[in-house]
Amino acid sequence: MINDQAQATEPAPDRAAFRLASSLRPALGFFLLVATLQLGCSTSSPAPDITESGLLRADSYRGELFLRPDHNIGGYDETYLPPVGFSQRMGRKGLHEREVATLVEHLSDNLQARAKAGGVASVSAPAPCAITMAFSIEEVEIDGLMSQIESRSNATFIQSMGAVTLKVVMRDSMTDTPLLQYTERRRLPGGQVRGSARGALVGALEKTLNTLLASFAERLRPIIPQSKGQHTIAPQCEGQIRKAAEAAARRR
Repeated sequence: MINDQAQATEPAPDRAAFRLASSLRPALGFFLLVATLQLGCSTSSPAPDITESGLLRADSYRGELFLRPDHNIGGYDETYLPPVGFSQRMGRKGLHEREVATLVEHLSDNLQARAKAGGVASVSAPAPCAITMAFSIEEVEIDGLMSQIESRSNATFIQSMGAVTLKVVMRDSMTDTPLLQYTERRRLPGGQVRGSARGALVGALEKTLNTLLASFAERLRPIIPQSKGQHTIAPQCEGQIRKAAEAAARRR
């Protein structure tokens, strides 16, 4: 009897509200789906595969490599090396002017030596058969501990002294047509540092730049022999860069 009374006094369901909720359920599901898709697109956008100058991303297991699809890098005879560029991260204690000059000179000498050893002539100004190879030392970052170590008398172990990026841009020296862009960033080595750490820091930067330069040469090596695209080069060019790369490959 008690159960019968409770059942009799329970309010009847609002059938109109039920029908309204049922009719809105498909529309609500649609809007939720659209919102989810839009959120997914906005948060998972891939890295760009093309630069502003139209270079396309190439497969690269190390660093970022972009190429002009119809490039003919090997078709040039000489290289033109403009002054090495330099930049460091703002807001942190950076390198002194003398240290910057030392790094720039080190990289410039290394580039000249590599060009001479590779059998490719260098020119001091743009020329019809010369390809510009612009190198820059970028985003130099010095670990905050380095400034603290300078005031200590005991040796301090530091995992890494900082980081540096090497950027290379190759262009036709006469038309400035971009052909290749390569960037790679690496951490500097660390170790036991005592007293004035500036000499150790510059040495670590030089060592890392040598490694980055060797890494770029390794990435460039298979590209040159295959570079027989159709972008315009002066007709008198004989492809000495390709010939030098092929000769180097035979010696290995």
